[in-house]
Amino acid sequence: MNANLKKLFQIGEFNLFDDEIEVFLLKDGEEKTLFISREKFEKWLKEDSRLDWTFDCADTLGEHYQETGTMPVESYYEAFTIEEVKTDLYDYIIKKMDCKKFFEAPLNHILENI
Repeated sequence: MNANLKKLFQIGEFNLFDDEIEVFLLKDGEEKTLFISREKFEKWLKEDSRLDWTFDCADTLGEHYQETGTMPVESYYEAFTIEEVKTDLYDYIIKKMDCKKFFEAPLNHILENI
């Protein structure tokens, strides 16, 4: 994601469960809790190449070579930092969910303040 773009919300923290991921979204001092299907998120990680890795190295003669592979999804949460997982969760929410509705005020609250 482009660092110059303002995020629509922040991810405060998340909790992993067997079937879902509980994500706490923060925006302007307001917090919303979202539950994401763990299976769908992990499938998206694979489809979006988020589990792919590249290792640049040199052989004994100093010649460059590259090793590539795909990390097993079971290793993802231990191999990545909390901030990296939060970035992937943010990207997933932005790309796969209607995130604009998470922080919209209810219609009657808007009408009361007119």
